[in-house]
Amino acid sequence: TFTEFMARTTAAQNRSTVDQLARRISDREITDVDPGTTGWSRLQKQCERVTPPRQGSVAVVDRNTGALICHSGLKKDPTLLRKFPGRSILVTKDNVAPLIEAEREAEIKSKSPAIGEVEFAGQLYQATALSLPKIDAVLVVYQSQAGIEESVSELVTPVVQVGFIVAA
Repeated sequence: TFTEFMARTTAAQNRSTVDQLARRISDREITDVDPGTTGWSRLQKQCERVTPPRQGSVAVVDRNTGALICHSGLKKDPTLLRKFPGRSILVTKDNVAPLIEAEREAEIKSKSPAIGEVEFAGQLYQATALSLPKIDAVLVVYQSQAGIEESVSELVTPVVQVGFIVAA
């Protein structure tokens, strides 16, 4: 179905985004990401520069605790730093585990990002998580499931309407 196509497209977009952003972080040799450090400021700027489609966001979480380190929406909502999105449950096609654990398993099994659905702040998101071992963190790209469904509706409704007109 078209909804499945959009889910696959979203996963591909997220994977591309995490790969590009991980490369940029590595190229800038960011190592210390404790809040207030130069490394943290540079990492936060990288997160802010990326705007995934469909009400998406980018986060970097502590690989051990799941605590938020940086987030693309941090300027709008500084209270996000009190959150632990890495502990949110990621539902993948063959696993259900906290995001940081699911990412570890994906890295060990397939050397690739963990991809699945996660609930965060009461909303369902498609999430892709990739390890950043140099900074002991996990990079996560989210796209809102509601935003994905809205995109499907925006694309399918006109086609259906044209079909009804042609059939009439």
